[in-house]
Amino acid sequence: MTTTTAATQVPLSDRLWFGWAVFVNLLVVSVLWIPAMLDLTLNPSVRTFRRWARPWARASLALTGARVERTGDVPEGPVVYVANHQAMLDILVLLVAIPAPFLFVARASLSRLPLIGAVLRASV
Repeated sequence: MTTTTAATQVPLSDRLWFGWAVFVNLLVVSVLWIPAMLDLTLNPSVRTFRRWARPWARASLALTGARVERTGDVPEGPVVYVANHQAMLDILVLLVAIPAPFLFVARASLSRLPLIGAVLRASV
């Protein structure tokens, strides 16, 4: 009987794409981080967050080769979108696919993370 781990079940192409996506996101974030955080510090608002987050999402998805296609109309009025985090791109896809203003809900422990916490606190 042989034992397999989750790492051996993931095809090499998927692991390479994941590595490329992480690299691209780090590259895009490194370019946008300082101006975005300065803007969020001076103008802390959801609007400021969106002004920086949507271009980040578009650039990251475009550079990784991921395509987003939204089918159907975005409903009017209050709506709850739920991402199940089956992929690391959920947040980026939501930022690109949903044209209406929206907010993210995150668990409280994320606010203690150095970079993520700063963005969460500045974007409320």
